[in-house]
Amino acid sequence: MKSASIRCKRFHHQFAVCLVFACALMVLAIGPSSAAAGNNTSTGDAAPAFSTSPWADATRGLYLGVGLGGSSVPTVDRGATALDIRNDGGALALSLGYGFNPVFALELRISGAGHDTSVRTIDAGFAAIEALAVYRWRPHHPFRPYVRAGLGGYGITLDDGIAHTTVSGGGIPFGGGVEYFLGQHVSLGFDITHRVIDYDKITVDTGSTTGAFAVDRNGSQTSSTFTIGVYF
Repeated sequence: MKSASIRCKRFHHQFAVCLVFACALMVLAIGPSSAAAGNNTSTGDAAPAFSTSPWADATRGLYLGVGLGGSSVPTVDRGATALDIRNDGGALALSLGYGFNPVFALELRISGAGHDTSVRTIDAGFAAIEALAVYRWRPHHPFRPYVRAGLGGYGITLDDGIAHTTVSGGGIPFGGGVEYFLGQHVSLGFDITHRVIDYDKITVDTGSTTGAFAVDRNGSQTSSTFTIGVYF
């Protein structure tokens, strides 16, 4: 009961931090709009809050992203499993987002990574699904730096051909990157995302039987990806 209470308090703290960050991003996104609207009212103009440009319009509406890169599991966090997971591995990420204006967007991101282990016959994988708030600077330029943060669910999987073991939990992802728009609908970019994770469950599936039990381990993971974005 005590460990469950600690995990509950930790989740509430993580959620509060993420909520404050999301609210801050929304204030940043709305701020320029309010200022521009005030200026337009004083001068009698009816211009939009963000003046039209190809780069500002590019990040409005729906977009998709595909990323390839690397994954890192720090040594101190490998204790989440009883196996030594090699630090570096390859990563793949898919993103679906919606830009509410040229600077603020919400994004769903699914990613995975593969790692070698200290046992040659056992492979390890890392999987994540995340909801992210994104803030982009320089709306009228093709070069767009950004930051993002949110909430996510994570799992480390181990497969030895006999049993499939998954260590799972929730956490907070945060990071940033840059995009360069080749045109209004296509961008190339690079991003780094760090994840602080609270692993709270282990599931073991042998095919004929499945068992699960609670754990309380802290962990983290960092990914760096080169991305291609398509904006509609």
